[in-house]
Amino acid sequence: MKFATVNGVRLAYEDEGQEGPTLLFVHGANLSSDLWREQIDYFKSYCRVIAVDVRGHGESQVTEEPYSIKLFAQDLNALLEHLKVEEAIVCGLSMGGMIAQQLAIDFPRRVQSLILAETLCSMKLNVFEQVVSNFTKLAVRYLPVSVRAKIAASQWGNVNKEVGAYLYNEMMKYEQKNLVNIWKAVLSFESRPYLKDIKCPTLVLAGANNWMFQRQAKTMAREIPNAKLYQLPQASHLANMDNPKAFNKQVHKFVQEGFSK
Repeated sequence: MKFATVNGVRLAYEDEGQEGPTLLFVHGANLSSDLWREQIDYFKSYCRVIAVDVRGHGESQVTEEPYSIKLFAQDLNALLEHLKVEEAIVCGLSMGGMIAQQLAIDFPRRVQSLILAETLCSMKLNVFEQVVSNFTKLAVRYLPVSVRAKIAASQWGNVNKEVGAYLYNEMMKYEQKNLVNIWKAVLSFESRPYLKDIKCPTLVLAGANNWMFQRQAKTMAREIPNAKLYQLPQASHLANMDNPKAFNKQVHKFVQEGFSK
């Protein structure tokens, strides 16, 4: 891991691969850049690959101020500035997809294209999602980390039990106070009014085995002007781990299309 202090926080990141286009990977809540190991190993032969530990995650610094998706996006913009990356192809999963959207909205010149995997644009597309959001707020605040980790492992390990075990082990690394701060950022995110302002080419990826995110994926693909949707077979929420071959294929194809125009 490499480290850089930017925007008032010490961030850990991987930086591998070739000169040329830069592919930035952004992980989900309570995970780390380790989520992207198979993608780093695959894409480093084709381009420069950066995978960051978001503030409060992995080996990056835990800070005391209230977290927000906007703050996380500011951190990444500052990191790219520090690394002298003028623009990047930004791929985010779950919370990472929220950060990627915010980066494209707030710093459009920094984002060459977007890959939004298993992510959200709103917590209130319908009544069901509002109920889930309110339940999650209570669960994060009052349930022990171990209980939440078991629930997440069971829910998102439905395609591959090894992925569920990985998720459980990652979540168990987080202290309750930091976890609450992270989830306040996630649950307050709302980008839907600004999707129309995302002008860069966008690939929306949804796991075919995760029905909970289908409406979100279709909404983003419809309301982002230059977006397309692809359903990843045999994949749930951690789609890049459930089916890395299909995930890498679609991302690689999207990246190649961008440079063939």
